[in-house]
Amino acid sequence: MSSGTTLSPILPSLSELLAQERLTNLIRPCLQHIFNFLQRQNQHQYSHIFKNLYQYKDEFLLLIEGILQWFYLHFHSALIGEHFYGLKRTANHRVRSLIFAVFLPYIKRKLDLLREKMMDNNNNSNDRHQIFFLILRLLPKLQVYKQLKFH
Repeated sequence: MSSGTTLSPILPSLSELLAQERLTNLIRPCLQHIFNFLQRQNQHQYSHIFKNLYQYKDEFLLLIEGILQWFYLHFHSALIGEHFYGLKRTANHRVRSLIFAVFLPYIKRKLDLLREKMMDNNNNSNDRHQIFFLILRLLPKLQVYKQLKFH
């Protein structure tokens, strides 16, 4: 072999990329299911704690998911699903990965809930609602931009 030969890294297959994304997207529903189970099991015992946590469950789950994903990014250079399939990220993509894997989906879920609530209250339109509708129209474009630019 000549000394000028460099080996290119082995790129993941499309099926590996799709599988790791599906696995990563399952973390939040699993956490929600565990949280709901714990709430049902401890309805009488510690009820005030679970009542308060349930009131802010989206934020609580965001915190848990953010910590889990950060842990895997920090120690394994990959999100949980990527680590399962043996994929790694470069150091400069870790923070961006955390933002797009955890925080933007949280914001999207909150905006979707807001859109549903506004659709139910469609008869009460004012300037504030028009601004929210504008934001909600831009949200799908942000999702497409994320997929094109960062994946």
